[in-house]
Amino acid sequence: MKLRIWWQWVNSKPFYLRCFVFFLLIRPVAEQFYSLKSISPLFSPLYWLGALTLLFSVIGIINGKRIKSKLDRTFIFWAVLVVVSTTALYFSSSTILEYLNYATKLTIPVAVYYFLRVFIKDKVDFTGLLTTFLLSCIFPVGSILFGLIRGGYFAEGRFEGSYADVFNHAFYLSFGTITLLYHYVKSRSDNNSMKISSLLIVAGLVIAIAGLWIIKHIATIAVFITVIVLFIYIVFRKKQQAALLMIVLALLFIFFTGDLFYQEVVNPRIEYEVEIIEGSRDVDQAVHGRMSRWTWLMGDFRSAPFMAKLAGYPLSLKRSTHMINITPHNDFLRIMFFTGYAGLIFYIYFLYKGLKRVKYSDAPERFFIYAVIFSTILYSVTTVPTFYPGYVNILMIAFAYSALPVLRPVRNATAKNYHNR
Repeated sequence: MKLRIWWQWVNSKPFYLRCFVFFLLIRPVAEQFYSLKSISPLFSPLYWLGALTLLFSVIGIINGKRIKSKLDRTFIFWAVLVVVSTTALYFSSSTILEYLNYATKLTIPVAVYYFLRVFIKDKVDFTGLLTTFLLSCIFPVGSILFGLIRGGYFAEGRFEGSYADVFNHAFYLSFGTITLLYHYVKSRSDNNSMKISSLLIVAGLVIAIAGLWIIKHIATIAVFITVIVLFIYIVFRKKQQAALLMIVLALLFIFFTGDLFYQEVVNPRIEYEVEIIEGSRDVDQAVHGRMSRWTWLMGDFRSAPFMAKLAGYPLSLKRSTHMINITPHNDFLRIMFFTGYAGLIFYIYFLYKGLKRVKYSDAPERFFIYAVIFSTILYSVTTVPTFYPGYVNILMIAFAYSALPVLRPVRNATAKNYHNR
């Protein structure tokens, strides 16, 4: 979406919708002040942003109307468990501020999904929000490049930024690349779309690779490779020039810097796992030590009462925060601890239905939604993406658009014979 049209689109929205656009735009800047929470949550812009996002989401849900969708019926089961488990968490929280902090973060996925179902009425709204996110990525990507110029990272370690952890940089790199590629393909068929030239794509990918080199995050490397493969696969049939450009760039990267990238970034992180396979290290140290914490947390979960295992560990009324924050370093486990076996099943089914529904969307939207959901699945193995509100915003934009009804062709029918799914 061109900036002039984007600005007109923003101003055409009611106040509570414009606020969400503003929150999406400034979140990367607010996240720089994460450390202020050590003084008090009340001094942290990030906490206020989370609370305001939740507040305006509820206002939007109450005041707005959404188009009915079968995906909503799938999501409601997990949403109910989220609310029940969050309510139960109150009885094991040490302070009211701690509870409010966790309650806000844990319920944001539910609130933002239903809010975006009200917000996103069509492809214009979807593209407008993605344009907003692309603009917001300028700050975190710029901070990575600034860190590179000033040497703000260890040669053998990860980038030292002012975000809470490396994952903040990681998902801005990943989703920024996905959104840039979406706009690139979109601009080839939509005159109102933001014009993204091939040269800008080359520059964007070079910056993304430099970012990968700096943050040295294996999950993000896996996501980046998956995104490129998806782009080539989905786009090639209708946009051969764009797909061929990506293939050429990938081959050039492999030829000129592939070996150096592997030796400096990938190999040091898989050497550890190779030693475990060979038996020179204990199995508990697998996945960079995550195996030991998975074993510990699973032990606590298995010893919980039946209802807590079925619907979430907080229902045990025991101290639960270590089970439902970033400690598990696996989002599938975190969601299981938070909403129980039932919640994990509903969540996975929701991911499946989201993927299934986008099958008949146009290539740019299909690429974006597939890329975001597959990225979420990959990230969930070693991180907890749905615990990060910034990540949740983009994930739920993808699902909210996927929930919109589309025209699906009926088998053995004429081209005009369509029905709504």
